[in-house]
Amino acid sequence: MSVITVADGGPATEMIKLLLTHINAEEPQFKRANSSTKQILTKANDVYNEIQQLIQDIKKKMEKAEEPEWTKFKALLLDYVYNIGDRSSRLLHHTAADIPKSVASIERWATDWQITVTIVGRLRSEEFKLSDPLKNSLETGLLESLKADDIDMIRGVQDFAKGAAHKLQDDSIFDAATEDKMVTGLTGLIDNIATQMDNKYVPASAHSVVKTILLVYFPFALAADNAVDSKWAEHLKSKKVWEEMNRVVGEAAAHVTGEKEKTVEQLEENYKGLEKIIFTFTELPELFGPQLLEMMKLAGQVRRPFHGRSVVLVYMWYHLALSKDVKDERSSVNRRTITTNIKQSIEMLNSASTKLHGVKTFADDNEVKELTTKFNDNAAKMKQLYSLYKLDDKWTNDLNIKLDNAIKVDTEHYARTKARLEGQPPVTT
Repeated sequence: MSVITVADGGPATEMIKLLLTHINAEEPQFKRANSSTKQILTKANDVYNEIQQLIQDIKKKMEKAEEPEWTKFKALLLDYVYNIGDRSSRLLHHTAADIPKSVASIERWATDWQITVTIVGRLRSEEFKLSDPLKNSLETGLLESLKADDIDMIRGVQDFAKGAAHKLQDDSIFDAATEDKMVTGLTGLIDNIATQMDNKYVPASAHSVVKTILLVYFPFALAADNAVDSKWAEHLKSKKVWEEMNRVVGEAAAHVTGEKEKTVEQLEENYKGLEKIIFTFTELPELFGPQLLEMMKLAGQVRRPFHGRSVVLVYMWYHLALSKDVKDERSSVNRRTITTNIKQSIEMLNSASTKLHGVKTFADDNEVKELTTKFNDNAAKMKQLYSLYKLDDKWTNDLNIKLDNAIKVDTEHYARTKARLEGQPPVTT
């Protein structure tokens, strides 16, 4: 469907007529900047019609223009034909096979945006001596069209990010707690930006804000590509990347809402910093390390009836840490299970090392029962982990035996101590 109807003109504007006709025919194929393209095409046609009137005026007055408006206008439309006309999809399908193209697509969008603003800015300037009504129309139309295109782009990112194809959930991000809401928190910020820009559009900073959101789209898109190298995929799901994305988008959201405005330069610095982090590969942190040392120290502070099983718990984690399959684990779900269990083990050992100070009066019976339940639950989870990594034999023939013996020794020691302190005969088994 044609956007405009191009009128016939004189020989001097024949090239303008051809260019307008060409852009009008190609416009339905454009996937990006639809509103801005239609705006430029419509207003350019208005300018073309005014130029026709100027030509008639010149003919009537027998005057010769020093630099005819139609000559400059023809050059402007040629710039548009050469520089815009992007027929790619609104959001490029990023793939691991062509990362440079993906990166270039963001810059292409940014360049097209700037060209659109520049061209419409020239149309409404004194350069073409347009009538005031037409200038005012260009001013209003530009803002509305840019806003529509920018919001469409943001919502395009959101449609993809919230869809099933990206395969990213809050628990997909390595070493981040579910409550951190790295994914849903980020999409919530983007929603906020889209809503605010719809209410109040400021083109001066919109360019940097939308470009940032296009950069954030990159990890979502790559997560859906099974051909992505495993280490590259790890990096794109790392806590470091997602913390920075949330920070940068959070500052962009604060800017557009007026909560904490930033200069365009600051927004651009944020974009460049985020770009560097996304495209600078970093190794994942070790699943273990300081945690094992911390557990060893805590186990040494735990008294009966949990000292023996605390030592065995440390041994369980130590042996699991030596497993090659665990070291090479790349599943975010499995990694989260391990890190969550490590955290719970440390909390449990810390509790056992500090809660049982009433042992001389045995006023800690409820605490003993509570910790017994926690140790039993923890042992069940460790058994599941050993089964997950096909270490069942190690569990059955070594760890489970050590655990049973530790529980027996802990319980007997506790019972004997209690009996002595209460003046009862020692407990024998």
